[in-house]
Amino acid sequence: METQENNSTYAEAVSKVKSLKRFYIKIIVYCAAVILYFLKNYTEAPLNFWPLNWLTETVLLIWSFIMGLEVLDFVFKRYIFSSKWEEKKIKTLLNKEVKNQNWK
Repeated sequence: METQENNSTYAEAVSKVKSLKRFYIKIIVYCAAVILYFLKNYTEAPLNFWPLNWLTETVLLIWSFIMGLEVLDFVFKRYIFSSKWEEKKIKTLLNKEVKNQNWK
């Protein structure tokens, strides 16, 4: 029983680390794109080759909106509605249920 619990805890930790890694990669790529966009538009750098021609204000605006949603999702899942919060809510609901059963 204990090894199964340890395996599930380990699998959950691996999943969280992979999720965190994907999030960091997305943030790094987004930051690199923003830097390239500013270099392309506000400096004299010759950055007018094919992939950077698609890096426009509209693309960055949409990408920024999506990244904002990703950050909100990350913060809510990681800090606000974490597994500790779930455990605390479950205990609270179970305690309420026990108190209601005692009075019946």
